[in-house]
Amino acid sequence: MPKLLKQTLLVFPALFFALLGLCQHAPMAFEHLTAEDGLSHSTVYALLQDQDGLIWIGTRYGLNRFDGYECKVFLPSEPGGSSINGPTVYSLFEDKSGKIWVGHREAGISVWDKNTGKFERFPKAPTNPQIDWSKATVRSIFEDSRGWLWVGTSGSGAFVFDEKRRQIAHYCKTCQPKSQALSGDFIFDFVEDAKGTIWIATDGRGINGYDPKTKSSFHLDSGEPLNMLSYEKSLCLDANGWLWIGTSGSGLYSYEISSQRFMHYYKTGASNSGNTLSNNLIRDLALDSLGQIWIATDGGGLISYDVAKAQFKTVLTSSNFSQALNTNAIYQLLFDRMGNLWVGTFNGGVNIHKANNPPFFVHENQHEYGRIGLRSVLSIQEDKAGKIWLGSDGGGLFFASQSENSLKVEKAKAIGGALPKVVTCLESDLSGGLWIGSYAEGLFYFNQKTGQTRQFVANASDPFSLSHDNVWDIEGDGQGGLWVGTLGNGLNYLTPGSHKFKRYLPELGKPNSLSSVQIVDILLDKNGQYLWAASEDKGLNRLEIATGTVKRYEKAAKDPQNRLSGDNLHCLFQDSKGRIWVGAEFNGLNCIQQEGAAIQYYTTADGLPSNMVLSITEDESGLLWVGTQKGIVRFDPSTKTFTDFGADINLHNNHYNPRAVSRLSNGRLVFGGTDGFSILSPTDIHTSSSAPSVIITDMKLAGQAVPIGEWNGRTVLNGQLNDPTTVVNLTSSDKGIVFEFTSNDFMNPDKNRFAYKLDGFDPDWNMVDADQHRAVFSNLNGGIYRLRVKVANGDGAWGREAVLQLVVQPPFWKRWWFVLGCLLIIGAIAFFSFKYVLDHQKAEFQAQQFKTEQEIMRIRNESLQKQVEDNQQKLSASVLETAHKNQFLFDLKAQIQKLESSLPELRKVVRSIDGELNQEDYWEQFQLTFNQVHQKFIHKLQERHTEITNNDLRLCCFIRMGMSNAEIATILNITINGVEQSKYRLKRKMGLEKEASLNDYIKSV
Repeated sequence: MPKLLKQTLLVFPALFFALLGLCQHAPMAFEHLTAEDGLSHSTVYALLQDQDGLIWIGTRYGLNRFDGYECKVFLPSEPGGSSINGPTVYSLFEDKSGKIWVGHREAGISVWDKNTGKFERFPKAPTNPQIDWSKATVRSIFEDSRGWLWVGTSGSGAFVFDEKRRQIAHYCKTCQPKSQALSGDFIFDFVEDAKGTIWIATDGRGINGYDPKTKSSFHLDSGEPLNMLSYEKSLCLDANGWLWIGTSGSGLYSYEISSQRFMHYYKTGASNSGNTLSNNLIRDLALDSLGQIWIATDGGGLISYDVAKAQFKTVLTSSNFSQALNTNAIYQLLFDRMGNLWVGTFNGGVNIHKANNPPFFVHENQHEYGRIGLRSVLSIQEDKAGKIWLGSDGGGLFFASQSENSLKVEKAKAIGGALPKVVTCLESDLSGGLWIGSYAEGLFYFNQKTGQTRQFVANASDPFSLSHDNVWDIEGDGQGGLWVGTLGNGLNYLTPGSHKFKRYLPELGKPNSLSSVQIVDILLDKNGQYLWAASEDKGLNRLEIATGTVKRYEKAAKDPQNRLSGDNLHCLFQDSKGRIWVGAEFNGLNCIQQEGAAIQYYTTADGLPSNMVLSITEDESGLLWVGTQKGIVRFDPSTKTFTDFGADINLHNNHYNPRAVSRLSNGRLVFGGTDGFSILSPTDIHTSSSAPSVIITDMKLAGQAVPIGEWNGRTVLNGQLNDPTTVVNLTSSDKGIVFEFTSNDFMNPDKNRFAYKLDGFDPDWNMVDADQHRAVFSNLNGGIYRLRVKVANGDGAWGREAVLQLVVQPPFWKRWWFVLGCLLIIGAIAFFSFKYVLDHQKAEFQAQQFKTEQEIMRIRNESLQKQVEDNQQKLSASVLETAHKNQFLFDLKAQIQKLESSLPELRKVVRSIDGELNQEDYWEQFQLTFNQVHQKFIHKLQERHTEITNNDLRLCCFIRMGMSNAEIATILNITINGVEQSKYRLKRKMGLEKEASLNDYIKSV
């Protein structure tokens, strides 16, 4: 238990302690937080409220952080991880830096750093030979005014660490020097007094302390036989300088430090006097703001001690009261900053007593009424004697007698007749009698003195009888007359002293008659001039009693003076200022002020918890109390503000019934519901002007909690959510972005209202109820946003905003480099498109030009081809002509050679012919002509084959011209065989393969 909280006087409404003074009148009520509500284990060893206001709960199995709505559970995981060291938490403490120290059973110390959102092991390198920190049991942790950390262990004494968390001292039973010796090695608690003395609770006898002046420990005895003999002890300092010591067996001790005087409180025997304990097994002590000492006992319940009156009061479990302590084994106590008392128990979880008075009057036998048949209460009426009459749905008529701490409810009985089973309405008369309206059984009059009843029922043959047996409301006129509203046949008036009824019914074609036969509520105004009749289906009627004319108010009315928010009505009420209030079934609250003014409407948009208004009444201060489908709400007509009080927690599954409300003579208000009735004390309810603070508790992405630091390859949170410097880094593709938040106001968390706004995204504030304490976003566009969250308590006091910055990275297609790249690409595409068009046009032009040139070339080629063909023909003709000449000369020569022997003179002619046959002139002329036809053929052939002769060239030319061997033989004046041999030799000289074709080769040159 953090003793700083025990020492500090907490500032919260003194009303809580006024309630404590009334404990003898009403039982102390608790709410219960158990394993069924998400607590990891129902045995609680340690309680702490951190700097943010959240409640930390150390249990037998797991550490819990409670935000008023749900528990976040921390359990140990794999070794070396960032979770707690062990499952059992014995002690909790928050140091000045906001770190939370967790003491475990047989697992040492875990330290929660909210800046990292992780647990760390302490010490980080446990090499101390005096203790194995990984297996140590830590029962208490405390930080003194110097910033030193005191750690109490089971069996190894106390260890002290300086501001940098370096060990500077060890105190134990066998420690040396003696200035560091203690009377025991089991340390359970520490506390520091005004002089800086550290008091140390150990096992065994006496009490230990540390004197900062002498820097040594000391031991103190009480001087009486028990001398604080105990295994466990708990310490508490009050504002007057008294040290309180709770022991587990030796009772309670107080020690006045200045006078060094002890007092002992101890239970002896079975009986308890007003100045002694009811149980000696004390597990914890706590101090409230009035200086009262609260004592947790193991088996004896919860005890408060009024120091000024020297009086003990005990709070125990009760089988007759659902809001009682759920166990008498109390282990730990904590007063939070609002003054709520948190009680850690053995197997009972946490019991929470709220600092403010509960809105509903609590009485122990409240839940027992159903046993006698009183369940759904349809009508309530207090008579002149102060007796409360209760009409039920199926159980008949009941009455209740008030006492200070409870109500005694009994069933009414009639003599000589029966009372109706379904009592829809009640009205007491001047003589003390009681008028009773029923469902399907007509109207009854009950004489309380004699027990006699008289029944009035509808009679179709009697026009002066009751018009219908479904009597839904009755109203006395103060002169002995009675107005009766029926569900089925309009209004009735029973004249004084007679048994005849006057009927008021709808008349066809007459707008000044009743609008409906379904009358659910009637109201006689204070001056007796008008009777107001609310219908179930056709709005409101105002009957002017003197004239019998009716003015109608309905939803479709053109005049705002007569226009209601809806035609389906539930209830009517006239307040102390004469205003008529109309409760609609689906359309909220209507206010008819003075004649000529427009009707005002109030709905959920104005703060009503529900638009289904069931009942209306007024307290002594002029505030309206409205029963709705979602509980009871108080309305201040001057400020037009609503305060939601919900429903009585003792009435499970309760829903309040239409018109079932009454203000009692003592100022209390009674509301009837489907599971009994609730009583409120308006004068005991005080609003809280202290504004609550909002706490952002968690962030989730796609259903996964986001830790501080690196997560899934990126850092979303760079710090804790409540640090104004923290930045949430998101991307536009992140979905399911959820921020959960709560309040440090645990007074009535279900009535807190939250509002959030994401600047840059939300145009207005989003209002959410306590059961929807989260903000949800998805697919935020890139940009910088500010999440603003605030909370108001049930009294409408708004606290300061919590602000969190969000930076959302846009998708890549919206980032500057992508946009620039796209612009460059678009520019490039435009450039290349333009270039392509130009190139295409150029290509087309070039193609056209090429086509033209091709045509020109074709024409030229055709011309050249023709020239070549002509030259070829000329060349062929020349060659043939030469061949013919040679052949002629050869034949001539042969003939002359035959004559040579006889004619020697002819030899000279033969030589001339040989010269003509062998001359080269004709070859040169042939080359020129050949080159014109076959450009550079001879030149190319000579470059490739330098060794060929002129004869070889001639042969190649003939081959190129496509001449046959026979033609070549004729031209060269050789045989065909000689041509073939010449080709063979030429082929070898050119180095051609054996299988190669000489003709093909020559043609390819």
